[in-house]
Amino acid sequence: MSTASSATYRGVLPALRRIQQQEGIRGLQRGLAAASLLQFTNVATRFGVYNLGQPWLHKGESAADEAQRHMQRLMLGGISGAAAAVVSNPFFLLKTR
Repeated sequence: MSTASSATYRGVLPALRRIQQQEGIRGLQRGLAAASLLQFTNVATRFGVYNLGQPWLHKGESAADEAQRHMQRLMLGGISGAAAAVVSNPFFLLKTR
């Protein structure tokens, strides 16, 4: 079991300094492409699914009260977030490795 005194890194800046010294700039840049793909697919999927669901929200707009429209927006946000998690999961695994 490790203790706090045997920690490899004591903070972000010492960690960056140590990686720079041991692995160079390539060590600091490792995983950047996968992280970019993760963010792109996650955000694009969330916005895309939410945008595709917008017409569904406006179908019964005149009859729906404010609480019902709020719940519909929450449901659509949850659906778009779940879809983004599914689509971007492989890139999260790639980034982590």
